[in-house]
Amino acid sequence: MTRAVVVVLDGLRRDLISTAATPALTSFANAARRFSAHRSVFPSATRCVSASFATGCYPARHGLQGNSVALMEQGRLVVHDVGKPGFMDHWRLQRGRTLAVPTLAERLARIGRQAMIFSNVSPGAARAHDPDGHGWVFHRAWSHAPGLRQLQGAEAVADITLDSAGDARLTTRFLDQAVSGDAALSLLWLGEPDHAQHEAPLGSPAASPPSPGPMPASLGCETRSPPAAPPARTFF
Repeated sequence: MTRAVVVVLDGLRRDLISTAATPALTSFANAARRFSAHRSVFPSATRCVSASFATGCYPARHGLQGNSVALMEQGRLVVHDVGKPGFMDHWRLQRGRTLAVPTLAERLARIGRQAMIFSNVSPGAARAHDPDGHGWVFHRAWSHAPGLRQLQGAEAVADITLDSAGDARLTTRFLDQAVSGDAALSLLWLGEPDHAQHEAPLGSPAASPPSPGPMPASLGCETRSPPAAPPARTFF
């Protein structure tokens, strides 16, 4: 069966990738398929982009058009932060649904397959991939299984921090649980360098965290293939 493994480094523009700054990623890019004309959607905000990734549609079509939105409630507009863990549930309560089109998680569930989303950005952005609980979402502030069963304890990832160390721990969990399993879609959305860019001025050394070291073999050109699991297709 076909599988897709996707890794997103939030805020990593193509001009930040170089032999000096990101040697492992540069080596991987040179050996893989590279899309040099790729552009984000507008607005290029993580929560909107997450919903666009999940649906394949522009924000005007899927309905999530900003990191903050105004909803009509009891005859007046009320502003909400989409990044909050409970926004999707409130959105559904107000209008009977969340996104206006199905997500990848929903489409896969219809054919008996699963999506596993590991995210270290805002909880709202993580939930935008699967707001209605058709697959698995793992985030430090919100984790759920199919059916919106909220995960607790060892099943969740509440110990993950929003920094490079947290990204590294989430990557290990992603490799062990998603890539080594049989999910049709395994998505890892890391918080760096976007988090550092918010905390420090653009262009400063602090806004460009150093490379954490060699890329794990399972995320390099030779993808780890567990016994009896189909190979993943790798794109860059």
